[in-house]
Amino acid sequence: MCLIGLKVQRWPDRAVLQDTGTNGSESWLDSACCPIGRISRERVKSQTMHSEPSQQQSVLGDRQALWILLGGMLGMMVAMGIGRFAFTPILPLMQRDLGMSNTVAGWLAGLNYVGYLAGAILCTVCPRLLRCRFFTASILVLSIVSTFAMGLTTAVAWWGVLRLVGGVASAVLFIVISAEVTESLLRSRRSRWSGALYGGIGLGIAFSGLLVPLLDAFGDWALA
Repeated sequence: MCLIGLKVQRWPDRAVLQDTGTNGSESWLDSACCPIGRISRERVKSQTMHSEPSQQQSVLGDRQALWILLGGMLGMMVAMGIGRFAFTPILPLMQRDLGMSNTVAGWLAGLNYVGYLAGAILCTVCPRLLRCRFFTASILVLSIVSTFAMGLTTAVAWWGVLRLVGGVASAVLFIVISAEVTESLLRSRRSRWSGALYGGIGLGIAFSGLLVPLLDAFGDWALA
């Protein structure tokens, strides 16, 4: 008799009985004669309590997400804004002090673009390298060294090698930083912040554009 006025409602992977009284409302059954509703409610609560910690662990806090974003912007600033685009304001100084021809300048710029293309192809062919911390750290160091080493020589051949290597490093770092930071922000539910990552490139360009003339005032192209 206790089953009169009851209907079965589907709950995930189980049937749950609900009371459909004359007032039209539905409630869980807690009566002694029909303990099914009480047992189902306890199971649902148990599943909810177990799922909450895993969800909380997968969500990064605002502070941690912000640090990840700032680190990515700094990496973009070094790899792209300085490592790739700092050569643009330095090139006229090299032509002024060293008499570099437009042909040599064009070759150096072209080699940098070739390196950039080679780095993108490398990441496509060998994507596992992007997960290797030693590899990515080495590429970052290589980008910094290739940039500063430009001022240590006047040999055109070495300039070409350095610009080629710098292009490869810039492409790899651009892909690695973009992938890692956007993935981390997505896990932390802060994906709307990902656009700010590429502001690091603009900061690097602005920084090098302002710093090069100041250094040139105290020395020559090599100091810049």
